[in-house]
Amino acid sequence: MAIGIVAVSVLTVIGLLPHGLEVSRKTGDIAYKTRIFQQIASEYQAMPWSLVTGRGADKAFREFDYQGGAISSGANAGMLTYLVQTEVLSTPVTLSAVGGSGSNDNLRLLIVRIATTSERNFSFNDSSKSRLVATYSSLLAKSN
Repeated sequence: MAIGIVAVSVLTVIGLLPHGLEVSRKTGDIAYKTRIFQQIASEYQAMPWSLVTGRGADKAFREFDYQGGAISSGANAGMLTYLVQTEVLSTPVTLSAVGGSGSNDNLRLLIVRIATTSERNFSFNDSSKSRLVATYSSLLAKSN
């Protein structure tokens, strides 16, 4: 009888291992993507305003490894885990407030798309691959 109870307990724990490992992998992925986004948003916020607004709707691409560290574009393809597309919208941000709304020339919207992929030619516009892409956004403010 005791052996049966132990066997059921061990099988239950072994059955939960794959789920626990998957949750751990997803949590790590979210943490790395958040780190990448914070790094990029900080870089843009530290840029001179003329560089931020001068980019217009240009889309820049960057590459990161499995731990969220930046890698050079010519690095070994085996290191590439996250491909990042950044875009600063060229139009001023319109804010809504009590009593009305208006555009603010000192604010721009930064959009960061992070794909979990090892493909350097990954298409962020391909709807069949949208599950691989996480999108983050932040307001960039002009500082004097």
